[in-house]
Amino acid sequence: MNKKILVIVESISNKNLISKDKVFEILKDSLLLAINKTLKNINNIEVYIDKNSGDIKFYKKIYKNLTESNCNNIYNNLINKNILKEEINIKFNRILIELTKKNLIESVKKISNNILFNKFNKLIGKLILGIVKKISKNYILIYIEDNIDAILNKNNMLNNDSFKLGDKITGILFNVIINKYDIELFISRTSNKIIYELFYKNINSENKNYIKIISIIRNPGYISKIIIKLKNKLDIIFNNILNKKINRYISNELSGEKIDIIIWNNDIKKLIFNIIFPIKILKININKYKLDIFIKKDNNIFFLKNKNNIKLLSKLCKYKLNFIY
Repeated sequence: MNKKILVIVESISNKNLISKDKVFEILKDSLLLAINKTLKNINNIEVYIDKNSGDIKFYKKIYKNLTESNCNNIYNNLINKNILKEEINIKFNRILIELTKKNLIESVKKISNNILFNKFNKLIGKLILGIVKKISKNYILIYIEDNIDAILNKNNMLNNDSFKLGDKITGILFNVIINKYDIELFISRTSNKIIYELFYKNINSENKNYIKIISIIRNPGYISKIIIKLKNKLDIIFNNILNKKINRYISNELSGEKIDIIIWNNDIKKLIFNIIFPIKILKININKYKLDIFIKKDNNIFFLKNKNNIKLLSKLCKYKLNFIY
């Protein structure tokens, strides 16, 4: 039994990333709860576990009115002038063992969940990579690591997403929920944040200081337009190398979503031309607070039908945009 205790503590500590000292503390509390529930005629019990040998001893607190004659069998550990401890024998019957085990599992699970919650809560807004574990009508269950799964709900998927069991899948972690039994992770593939993270994942640390994302205008699953500012050093490098590499990488990760990377231009007309390309612009009239943008009727204008895109574009240009067909 003694060595078995040490093996159990070691196993729990390694599996749940909880220190051995903490596991011993949980085991003591679990034993005490089980004793109080099963042996109601025994009160004021203390549990001692030797961390080296695994020996378990039980002590009963004895209060006041102690005489010299009745102290012969009392353990010689004085708590204060009114309390002594006496070692007592408690047998581990089946009920006591089962209750202790139940208390231990529940306590370890609670602490383990808190550790995992804190770990993943720090990763909100970051990329999460997993493997498709289960496909349901309204969601996909994704394996992240042992005992940790993420949920990708249908409304957070792209229209052209198509996965099968065992496929790798990338998403942005946007919510972590802790409950009695485990933690739940929720990821999204429609958030603009996934574009941001995938973009910078392909930029080495040396060049990150020279590239800044100004805005992302997105119709999830169809097209994303990433407006960036470059320092002179990277103009040629980016256009010739990074642009194609990043474009291809993000598109592959997002089920073929078209990616347009647009370099910021202080000339508002050129910027508008670049942003809404391939929509052909006939002309742009600039007023004080408004841009009248004339485009051909036969253009594919689904990008402009998204009101959020228009709002983002207006905010970016600092003009009210009026598209005339």
